[in-house]
Amino acid sequence: MGGKMIKTKYVLMSIKPCYARLIKTGEKTVELRRVAPKITSGDFVVIYESRPVQRITSICKVGTVLSMKIPELWNQVQNEVCITKNTFAEYFKGKECGSGIRFKSVLILETSKTLQELSPSLLPPQSYRYISDVLFNSLLQ
Repeated sequence: MGGKMIKTKYVLMSIKPCYARLIKTGEKTVELRRVAPKITSGDFVVIYESRPVQRITSICKVGTVLSMKIPELWNQVQNEVCITKNTFAEYFKGKECGSGIRFKSVLILETSKTLQELSPSLLPPQSYRYISDVLFNSLLQ
């Protein structure tokens, strides 16, 4: 047969509570990143809400990942990111290209979990970190 099996990736991402809330309500459908994880359609983003929440509250299925020059990215996502053009420009300052992760669906966890509940050694990701399917599946229990 040949060809490698495509394995689903799970990425734990730190997102500010104000933005996580907008993702959960469906108003924000694109998460911007200066450096995007190597993910693709069908992978999952696990949302860790940073201070003061400090809990994993939702899981998003990735629809598409956009990577392009900053002005083009703004044209593509301006109605989906829930931020002003100034905030967008400030975030990508000094970068030529940026990424947007468009979410296909959002699952809000019935019971949010701390990182320690997921794994005692897990630290809050600076930007993002990959997690195993075992850890991911334990979120769904």
